[in-house]
Amino acid sequence: MTEIQADPDDLERHGKAFDGHVADMTSVHDELYSMLAGDIGIGNDDFSRGFRENYVTQVRNLADSVRDARDGVQGISLGMVKMAADYRSTDDASLRGVTNLGSGLGLPPSTGTGPGSGSGIPHTTPHPEP
Repeated sequence: MTEIQADPDDLERHGKAFDGHVADMTSVHDELYSMLAGDIGIGNDDFSRGFRENYVTQVRNLADSVRDARDGVQGISLGMVKMAADYRSTDDASLRGVTNLGSGLGLPPSTGTGPGSGSGIPHTTPHPEP
């Protein structure tokens, strides 16, 4: 079986790195829509009106695509930051659970020095097969 190791600090750092891209994409989206609000400097004949309508449609589609891409990148960013927090919570809960396990079983508190305590001493006690 393949072992998977996650580094919450790396996940969070890389997730937050997307924030700059999200801001840039927001700026591009806003600039494209501001272009639609102004006069594009062409005439008012049939050809010019047709060109303007096509132009406006294409710019709007591009701006909407940039917005959708931005929302996707933002979702990835938030997901990575949340995953980092979830890993930290899971690690904390498992450490609390191991620390508190002995008290629930009526065992003395762990000194953190025996086999299986993270001291580097392997747990070698044989267990009966079910």
